[in-house]
Amino acid sequence: MAINSITDFVKNFGGGSRVNRFSVTSSCNSAFTGNPAFHIRAATIPGANITPIGINYMGRTINIPGERVYEPWNITVLDDKNPSAFYNSFKNWHTTTVSIGDEIKIDTSKISGCSWTVTHFNNAGGKARTVTLNDVWPVVVGPLVLDMSQDNVLATFDVQLLYTSFTVA
Repeated sequence: MAINSITDFVKNFGGGSRVNRFSVTSSCNSAFTGNPAFHIRAATIPGANITPIGINYMGRTINIPGERVYEPWNITVLDDKNPSAFYNSFKNWHTTTVSIGDEIKIDTSKISGCSWTVTHFNNAGGKARTVTLNDVWPVVVGPLVLDMSQDNVLATFDVQLLYTSFTVA
């Protein structure tokens, strides 16, 4: 259907989705303690890229689909109630995934089976989409910045996570 006027646009527009209507949950009981459902202030629904494989043929490059590459998942965590519970949980998870001491130890049990789900809600409160990220682990746990010159600002910190795959429902 062609949209030829503003009236057609308004009639065919469903209201859009809002970026502030989402929930994030975790099933990483062994790696992450706490319920993040209301403590994630910002999250992305990550993208995925397919890198092309170039094949040279008679002076031309023919691109065919290559490997799927998942982009890092970025979240901003609200440090709430117990002032260090979430920050400490992410730091401990990060530290125990690859511990450094007398020898470097990689604990894949902190990755395997750990999934996080981002649910994006529509304007009526129903699910617009649900994305589940599988085998998640933290790559970067950002700093928890403290600043006496900031008034009326809640403490947050950023976390970047990697994962092996995701499903969209």
